[in-house]
Amino acid sequence: FNPPMASVSGSGTASFTGIAAADVSVSQIANTGTIISPGEAVVLTILIVNGGRGNASNVNVTDSPSNLEILSATIDSGTCAVGATVTCNVAGLANGAWATLTLIVQALQSGTASNSVSVTASEPDPNRMNNTLVQEFTGESPEFITIPGALAQVSVGADGAVWGVNDSEEIYFYDAPNATWVQVQGSLQQVAVGSAAAI
Repeated sequence: FNPPMASVSGSGTASFTGIAAADVSVSQIANTGTIISPGEAVVLTILIVNGGRGNASNVNVTDSPSNLEILSATIDSGTCAVGATVTCNVAGLANGAWATLTLIVQALQSGTASNSVSVTASEPDPNRMNNTLVQEFTGESPEFITIPGALAQVSVGADGAVWGVNDSEEIYFYDAPNATWVQVQGSLQQVAVGSAAAI
């Protein structure tokens, strides 16, 4: 709260001038749900807003991830330094103005992960409850599908196509809808799969 400043004229009357306060806050949106797999890239969009009636200067944003690796950080107004944490500086935000910080992160391992972000400005802030935000994620192991059979070499395409050869150099592909291996005429020592159409 910023109290009004009083000025007294020579006639003995007093006038008051109110000081408009800045009120910086943060919010965050993830492009995925709260469940992420290790190695999965997640885009975090962080909005820094000055909702006060006054201007905010020297706005500093600090982002501290836990069990998340920061792949990149960009802000549309200001500069950022990336290390174990991300620190960004915005020279100023007028009343009602905002800046957008975009982070790309990935979970390091299964288990709980979180991202904490806070913002400060040089001016006194009447509402510090909205200056800090913590969002939690659950990192889980990627799902694996068990494919029966014994092959000497297997190759998986980008679209999920699975081909392989056995010790007798017989060629097989996995028929997923019917959950079975299908032998293909011919023989190979090794097979490489780009997709179902590029073997």
